[in-house]
Amino acid sequence: MLSIAETSMPKIDVSDEILSDLGELAVPFVDKEPADVIKRLIREAKAKSGAAQDETPVHSTIAPPDLSHTKVVVGTINGAVMAKPNWNRLMDYAIDLAADKLKDSDAVSKIVLAKHVKGQKTDQGFAYFPKAKISVQGQDSNNAWKTTAYILKELGYKAEITFAWYDNPKAANPGKVGKFVVA
Repeated sequence: MLSIAETSMPKIDVSDEILSDLGELAVPFVDKEPADVIKRLIREAKAKSGAAQDETPVHSTIAPPDLSHTKVVVGTINGAVMAKPNWNRLMDYAIDLAADKLKDSDAVSKIVLAKHVKGQKTDQGFAYFPKAKISVQGQDSNNAWKTTAYILKELGYKAEITFAWYDNPKAANPGKVGKFVVA
């Protein structure tokens, strides 16, 4: 017969400082306990090191799968690793890159596929991009990625985005991981 000690999970002691750091790295509504943060950080490290490269299918940027019910795990654009990436933050970063490179709001406006207006508009989900002098409406995951990929291709920038479908029956590939590569 097994004792309680033999059937329980191994325990590790962490300092308050480490626990606080884990709390700062937690993603709201995704990481529910410290173990979730640790698991996600391990996945990110493996993806970054290429250890998971062979396991993660690369999807077409031209005809991507349905990205509903997904989260961005690691986002690297033009060599920069994004902090706390999500689909709209990737799009926002790509718009800022376009503004920096093109330095013309009309040129930027031509490559932004998402709904946008010239000038400043901050209601109805719009965010203002001062460098581009346009306001862009927030998008769902599919349209945010479509806009991001198009901008990056037009600029000739590289990106590698690792994402995961939530374990949700409405997701295209529940519990699976995928990757986009823009070269």
